[in-house]
Amino acid sequence: RLLHGKIPTEDLLRRKGVIITSVCSHCYKDLETSKHLFFECHFALQLWDRLSRLMEVTLNTSNILEILQKPWSKFAKLIILSAITFTIDEIWNNRNMIKFHNYSNRLEHLKNKIITLVNSCSSVAQLPMNNNIKELKLLKSFLLPCRVRKLEQPVEIQWTPPSAGWIKCNTDGAFSTFTSSASCKIIFLDSSANLVGCLAESVGAKSALEAEVLAIIHVVQIARSRGWMSLWIEIDSMLSIHAFSYPSLVPYSLSIQWLNMLFHAR
Repeated sequence: RLLHGKIPTEDLLRRKGVIITSVCSHCYKDLETSKHLFFECHFALQLWDRLSRLMEVTLNTSNILEILQKPWSKFAKLIILSAITFTIDEIWNNRNMIKFHNYSNRLEHLKNKIITLVNSCSSVAQLPMNNNIKELKLLKSFLLPCRVRKLEQPVEIQWTPPSAGWIKCNTDGAFSTFTSSASCKIIFLDSSANLVGCLAESVGAKSALEAEVLAIIHVVQIARSRGWMSLWIEIDSMLSIHAFSYPSLVPYSLSIQWLNMLFHAR
């Protein structure tokens, strides 16, 4: 109802022609609009702040559903959406209590009630969490048991050393949507599986593909500086592998560096 502008706040009633003196029942400092009542009033902001600290996430009250765009598991998204929904519901219920019964619940009482409601709602869902500390803390904040995601059957992989005179490089790039940061790691080994070089650093990439591409570019630059002319690169990104044959797959911002790398790698 709130998303569709159907909550019967006083500003909505006035727009429909009802003659009424409008004031926020929580703060008595502003007109009662949906935006003010749920996201701008000091009472509402205190409740959102407590919920934010409880879940250890940042809630943007100007776009409250923005938090769901992060790579949460389906179960974590259900918990967060339930918490947001019940918070909005309790703000409205408390507004009605003040307006019609001249009584207001304490913030701590509302916080505990929201925890109870989210717990009872989410405990019914048979969904797994992502196996990380952030989601584990989220579950614990609402008194929910750990829902570990079952690991897939492990696949045995054997590392093969390169031929004599060759250097083998294993590299990988990664991008985090939580922190909007990227990094790459590079390991060089000779034909006897001896470590001859390694690197791990943050890179200015905006996606996992850009991080992978920058990692390969760094590999070739390092190999040229060390005089390693026979180089075997191993990487787990098929898109990056295809980019050797189809350079147009590389993001435009890195296309010149990629073409230069291909020229020197021949």
